[in-house]
Amino acid sequence: MAPQEHYVGLLHRIFQEYLAAKHLARLPLDQVKSYCANTGRKAPWREVTLTLMQLLERQDDVDGLIDELRKPVADYLEEPLQQILLTRVAVADINCSRRKAGELVSQVFSWIEFGRWMPLRLALVREVAVGLESEQVGALVASRVARWFPGRVRWLHDVPAAAAKQPTPETVSDLRIALHNCGNSYEYRGIAEALASFAEQSPELADEFLEILRGPAEPELMGAALHALARGWLTHTALPSLLQAASAASAKELRRVAILARFNRGERSPEIRDALVDFCREGEWPWPWENEIVEALATGWPRNPQLKSGALERIRGTQHSKSWAPTRAIEYLLRGCPGDDAVARMVADQLAQEDRHREFMMSDVHEALLAGFTKHPLLVPAAEAWLEKNAATHYSPLNVAGAVAALLELGRADLVAIQREDGRPLQLSTYSNSRHNWEFVATVVEHWESLAVAVPDIWERFDRSPIIATELAKAGKRAHAPSQTQVFENAVRTGKQLQVEQVRALIELQGRSALLRDLFLGHLRLMVGQNSMMALERAAYAAMASYLADHFRSDEAVGQVMLSVATSSLIHDVGLIALCRGWPDAPPIAASTAKLPTLIEAAEPVTAWLFASQADAALMARYLMSYPDKLMRNHFGEPRDGIAAVRNRLQADQECRNLVFADLQNVTDLNTRIALAKLLAPSMRNDPAFRTWISDQLRGARENSRVICQLAFDVLANASKPVEFALLEAALTRY
Repeated sequence: MAPQEHYVGLLHRIFQEYLAAKHLARLPLDQVKSYCANTGRKAPWREVTLTLMQLLERQDDVDGLIDELRKPVADYLEEPLQQILLTRVAVADINCSRRKAGELVSQVFSWIEFGRWMPLRLALVREVAVGLESEQVGALVASRVARWFPGRVRWLHDVPAAAAKQPTPETVSDLRIALHNCGNSYEYRGIAEALASFAEQSPELADEFLEILRGPAEPELMGAALHALARGWLTHTALPSLLQAASAASAKELRRVAILARFNRGERSPEIRDALVDFCREGEWPWPWENEIVEALATGWPRNPQLKSGALERIRGTQHSKSWAPTRAIEYLLRGCPGDDAVARMVADQLAQEDRHREFMMSDVHEALLAGFTKHPLLVPAAEAWLEKNAATHYSPLNVAGAVAALLELGRADLVAIQREDGRPLQLSTYSNSRHNWEFVATVVEHWESLAVAVPDIWERFDRSPIIATELAKAGKRAHAPSQTQVFENAVRTGKQLQVEQVRALIELQGRSALLRDLFLGHLRLMVGQNSMMALERAAYAAMASYLADHFRSDEAVGQVMLSVATSSLIHDVGLIALCRGWPDAPPIAASTAKLPTLIEAAEPVTAWLFASQADAALMARYLMSYPDKLMRNHFGEPRDGIAAVRNRLQADQECRNLVFADLQNVTDLNTRIALAKLLAPSMRNDPAFRTWISDQLRGARENSRVICQLAFDVLANASKPVEFALLEAALTRY
């Protein structure tokens, strides 16, 4: 196009990339190889490299360049990007030999099936799906994808054990693939035990498990590898050191396996006992090892006065940070102290209580009760009274989420409308195992149109779930939930206990609304004078205040209410955070700002919002050095509500970013280093110095040989994970 006066012409990047590839294709082969080895694998040049491969005509040349691209990269941060590039090359329309194409796509399949970093595996699956249209490898891709579809089986149950008992030539390979695609801890355990049964026939599996433990790998996979080794290779020379290292790991998945394995090998030290008791504490979730943990305590330390006292103390209602979980306490007492009078007396007291107040379900403990306390004189009258009162059958409701999700995926929403055998409609819930089942929710939202047609009373089936309404609105399906807006509004207006899910549903459905402004202001005004509230209501008030600060920050009346809320004895922190967000010059904020340097260790999340809105760059950087430790002390609670404020400040303040990054390079604590890196990442992901630092950290983690891979607690993700994965997430994903 000829130049024209008063017009500025820009060459689109796609043309630049094509012309660069065209130029490279005309160069001598040695120069092209040099390009592939040194530049062509880097992220900005991927499209140029792919186009170059498509332009070259000689098979031998293309095969040789593929070999150059497959050579190990010096920068560990480039490894995931190299795999993505090679996957695109594998399925692209290029003139390589059929042998080379098959070899490369087989390597891609191996990365997908046995890779350990899930974000990369998902990216590779998306890339390889394009290969279904490829003339060269389309049949190979289609055949392999058929093994993957329709994805993970929700519950394998005893399939791995059954497969191990009647193996075929493919059983070990299938179990190895399954081990890298588990959906829960129970499956990891079952597959590990099935693989351990092949120790004699396939001794080389031990090397694979050792490689997994050296990592990087997710803690669940590492725990499964260790369990398989401990079960199938009892005399392996590496096992004692592995168990010792895993016993001190930050990941509970590893610690549980290691401690139980050491117990099974005959250790009865106080270290083992105390670790087992720690797994039984309030708030722990030792599934699927809870039976083995309690059995170890019951057989290793039966009738132990200290254990018995702690367990009885918890059942009698005394609770503190080191308390037993009620279920574990009951199980130890029944299995570890059979016939004990104090335990029998406790059970009799429990049987006399109503079901909702009892610390155990009879169906869960009846075997241990019969084994240890049959005909105990203190229990017989209480048991007879309980049986007489509860003669009617007790049953648990069927968990139907998995079945309903499967029906929706198969296009059979009509079957959801079928009534139960007792004639009542099938009731649905977003909850599974006491928490929201987000996979089920996503499936319901995806198929909502067909579900609503097939089941006209679908909102009643879900008990007018605010979670479903919220997710529909987020998915752009707000029009399917207008009837629920009034329901949630009335619930918020008149409910005895505010539910944060109903508040969030209203916010998603209504957006900026004068009606919500007035409704939320009324609730907040009312709360100012109260001296009690339900603990779960705090999150609802916080959501209201956050909404008002985001949408009505110039509204003087709203600001005055927030000033009042900031004086509340119950939710003053909610008011202060709202003032930081919408009215940063308000008197309470100004008063706190005057003494800001003394507040670094003050309560979170208010402190995060105060510093993010008021501190200068140097003070903010100083505060951030202590912030990860504050989160670590309470990484499940409200302190995390300040993370958004910290990230927004770092995004907007380059001077502060540079100061924090400079301090980060001198941090020695691994958990703090990971937390600061992930706080900085959204605003520094493309900074060359930051990427170089990440790359150096990856090299250090990879090259420092350890018995098991280096793990850290990623407080922003609330999980223990390999240092490498946390750093890759910081540099390459939006996590």
